[in-house]
Amino acid sequence: MHSARLDSTEAPGWAITIRLPDDKYQELTSSDKRPDTIIGSKGKSDEIYLLWKNLDSGPVEKLTIKMTRSLRESGAAWHLKVENQGDAALWEVAFPVFETEVNEDDMFVIPAVSGRLHPANEALSFNSDKEASQGAGNYPSGLLTMQCAGFYGTNGGVYIGVHDPYGSNKKLEMNCKNGDFSLQWQWPVPNMGMPGTGWDMPGDLLIRSFKGDWYDIAQIYRAWAKEKAGWWPRGEQDGRPDTPEWFKDNPVWIMSNGPWPDREPPIPTKQAVLKIKKFARFMGDLPCAVHWYNWHQVTYDNDLPHYFPADKGFVEGIKEVQAAGVHVMPYINAHVWDTDLADFNTIARPAAVKSYDGSLPTKHYAGNAFACMCSATSVWQQTVKDIVLKLAGPEFGVDGVYLDQVSAQAAMNCFDKSHGHPIGGGSWWVTQGYWPMLDDIRKSSPNTILTSESTAEPYLNRIDGYLTWVGYRDGDDAIPLFHAVYGGQVQLFGRLYKWDSWKGVAMRAKTAQALVWGEQLGWIIPDVVDDPIAGLYLKQLARLRYDLRRYLAQGSMARPPKVITDGTTITSNWVFVSDLMVTTPTVLSGAWYRKDGNALALILINPDDKPHTVTIPFNAADYGLKGELMAREWIVKEEATPHPLAKPVDASWSREITLAPMSSLAIEILSNAKN
Repeated sequence: MHSARLDSTEAPGWAITIRLPDDKYQELTSSDKRPDTIIGSKGKSDEIYLLWKNLDSGPVEKLTIKMTRSLRESGAAWHLKVENQGDAALWEVAFPVFETEVNEDDMFVIPAVSGRLHPANEALSFNSDKEASQGAGNYPSGLLTMQCAGFYGTNGGVYIGVHDPYGSNKKLEMNCKNGDFSLQWQWPVPNMGMPGTGWDMPGDLLIRSFKGDWYDIAQIYRAWAKEKAGWWPRGEQDGRPDTPEWFKDNPVWIMSNGPWPDREPPIPTKQAVLKIKKFARFMGDLPCAVHWYNWHQVTYDNDLPHYFPADKGFVEGIKEVQAAGVHVMPYINAHVWDTDLADFNTIARPAAVKSYDGSLPTKHYAGNAFACMCSATSVWQQTVKDIVLKLAGPEFGVDGVYLDQVSAQAAMNCFDKSHGHPIGGGSWWVTQGYWPMLDDIRKSSPNTILTSESTAEPYLNRIDGYLTWVGYRDGDDAIPLFHAVYGGQVQLFGRLYKWDSWKGVAMRAKTAQALVWGEQLGWIIPDVVDDPIAGLYLKQLARLRYDLRRYLAQGSMARPPKVITDGTTITSNWVFVSDLMVTTPTVLSGAWYRKDGNALALILINPDDKPHTVTIPFNAADYGLKGELMAREWIVKEEATPHPLAKPVDASWSREITLAPMSSLAIEILSNAKN
């Protein structure tokens, strides 16, 4: 516990939950007893060992808790281990557990969805009962995508990162009221509830000070992930050569026959094909791809995973739209099995997730009950593989398959010992489940892209793309934290255009944000091309996304420029579950590095129907650009234009720029320096 602003060298707390033989629970905490301290053990003067023994009588008597601190630059790394020489049944470990004071001007950084900022002068209850019911605090999931958090303000910042390289199942709680801030990660342990179980924290906890803002938190976490995370694409995967080039280059997506924007019944396949081809003709020479829903005869969210036979005309439709230059990616669900199917009890039930009491956790969609399938079972791994390979095979020949819920569903505790994984918690949902499943599919069909819903990080080097559809769900508080960590390592695509947010100013602002965040655009109904404003606007931004693909698809996010606007804003209804009013500047901006780090693209977009003037300052040193600089401007038009000529530019400058209504501009800055 911490009574003052967090000190990285002060030991964080812990709490341990033991399941007792009568099915009651006992909790032990670090404050129950003062630990023994060993300094500089094993010749390491920068290390401290804290030991808690003999915490209580009974089952917990033979528990020993060991905490290690190793000093690091600007902070300290902490590691916790629970040794169990008795028959205590360990259930859950909370670590770190601490409280600290924050200042009114501090901002909290939460690794929720794309990233979330929350002012310290407003009460925070992340993983409240309401949010917990939506799984908001469970990692890894689409609602808690990473393991880095912190806060910053005029007194500097504090980074709090759990550096677990295996993506173990855990839950984050963050709370703040009246300047008192608390944070804890809760880990359900492997083999939870079994007598004699211990726990050794995967990786470390890093607490360190820093100067800056949310972008600096992202860069601290990125540096660790690049070196240690089991999902970072390194070695032969560096640059993602395993992802087909067409997908990296793709600037815009159609969402065909899906449940949005209004959950209307699907249209006949022939009619869907005509709409897709019309969209492609409208885009001209720009590549595009379609995410195809309701391609099967069974209705949506019913009788899963029995997708075959396909709808009449689907095979022919695939060939027809591919001939028109459109890449095809059908939808499947890779998490659930319909419980009313004839083969459920014989095939699926044994491979489904089991609760501690042996019952089946279920989910309900469209009035149907589904069992959650255990990712570590051979039955489920083979089932998903068979569906993908059939779609990618000669009969259908699709370009990719979307695996719904893999990177959205929170890792689950499963207590079925016959599955061969540690019961309860741990990293097995990822490392023994979806990792080998995805590896096997990729090996069997290497040219087929695999994508999934949302952006849980542990699947990143086994997935080609994440559907970022609800990355904006935190509205004004949403930030591109995930993009700043993983941009260029995986393709990010698509936004939800629900109700009428596929047109009008909401569509324009949402699409502009997607572009400056580095995403492939769209996931929008093909009818958008019939709107004289929305269609042309989408085509213009898709052109810019395509022109900047070396930055947005293969580079990395740079610190967003500090653009001085005219003070005007746009407020529009972006729509999530219900109305979601979002306010943005009238000119949105972003910055992206080319992969080699020797070039930078500054992006300005005005989604408003009025012109706006901004001032953009630039200093090459702020972006690490050295040597002689050249710059060229991309004045974006609907049709392809020759590459603009680059001209010499100073290392430091400030420009006033007026953007016409619904226009965009990119300034590409090139250095002749060699890294």
